[in-house]
Amino acid sequence: MKQQLRLNYNSSKMRVCVDNTDGSAVSGRVFSQRLKDILFFQDLNSLVLRLDKLMDEQNYPQAFQRKRSFKSLQAQSRVSKSAAAPEEDDRPYMDEETVAAAVGEKATFILQVQSRQNTNWQGFVEFPDGAGNREFESELGFLELVKDLLSN
Repeated sequence: MKQQLRLNYNSSKMRVCVDNTDGSAVSGRVFSQRLKDILFFQDLNSLVLRLDKLMDEQNYPQAFQRKRSFKSLQAQSRVSKSAAAPEEDDRPYMDEETVAAAVGEKATFILQVQSRQNTNWQGFVEFPDGAGNREFESELGFLELVKDLLSN
């Protein structure tokens, strides 16, 4: 039986576990109920790119601006029939307990991207240690928050 992904406010949160902070390289793992496997990142740039790709694939949160095609319906159906269908992945998504139990060696925080307007992320970072939430209005703002967190 195929498990369907149902994203909502709580299930779309991503738990970022930072394991290594050697110089400018920050590496770690991401856990979320929207993932089937742990998402590994080698630096903050790869974290942003991989999460942006994930949000595009799942269309959540939906990008404010998206390239659109105005091909005829017949041309679109010919293209879709000729393209090989990807294999379906029957593995289950992560459960809430697995996500909640994940802890990074250097730091752990919850990332919630609420919207993607003007080609930027808007959302907040929640610190599990009770330090509260901090909002950001762009990927750059998010990266600055993470760097501040790791420098403390």
